[in-house]
Amino acid sequence: MSTEKYGIAKVVGGFGRSLSPEEAIPYTLARTHIEHETIRRILSNRFSLHRRKKALEVGCGYGRNLPVLKEVFTQTFGLERDEELATIAANLHQDESATVVRMPKPLTRWPFDHGLFDFVMTFTVLQHLQAFEFEFFISEINRVTGPNATLLIVEETDETIVDPHTTGRSIETYKLLFSEFEFINSLPRKVEKTFPKEDSGAYMLFQKKKQ
Repeated sequence: MSTEKYGIAKVVGGFGRSLSPEEAIPYTLARTHIEHETIRRILSNRFSLHRRKKALEVGCGYGRNLPVLKEVFTQTFGLERDEELATIAANLHQDESATVVRMPKPLTRWPFDHGLFDFVMTFTVLQHLQAFEFEFFISEINRVTGPNATLLIVEETDETIVDPHTTGRSIETYKLLFSEFEFINSLPRKVEKTFPKEDSGAYMLFQKKKQ
């Protein structure tokens, strides 16, 4: 999520293949199924049958992960700064249990109270930020996670990947960045079989340390 406009064509049509949104549909569906199953498995292992209160996805895009969070949490928020993507997410998923919020101007505090959320997730968002944005996002994520909150960071972890659109950062780097959290475990981020890479980063799970 660099300062360039993303929009639905770039987000859906990317997928490492330079496909149009129409061409990308079967790949999008296959990847979404794999990723939803993984998120469900992670959440079911972390949370009891009693639904937690509040969840936040930072950079929710067009909202493809929000339905999974709504299965577990009584209130789900999606934060997105691209106007087109935020509008699509709101039209598709906003209801009494889910709210899509437009992100304020760059480097402006997010419209959430300190320690509000039981669960916060990023999904291939931090890897696309410029350095000054990245530091701000890390700070805000730390600020809005509540006591004993769970944090799921799903990002590129191959540090050899540095290009205008993606910066890989190691799991060890994320451990240092989220020093207020205990690192629980990580899983490779598997995608559809036809993707050129065997995996695309990692699911990194953290729990906020008790004060």
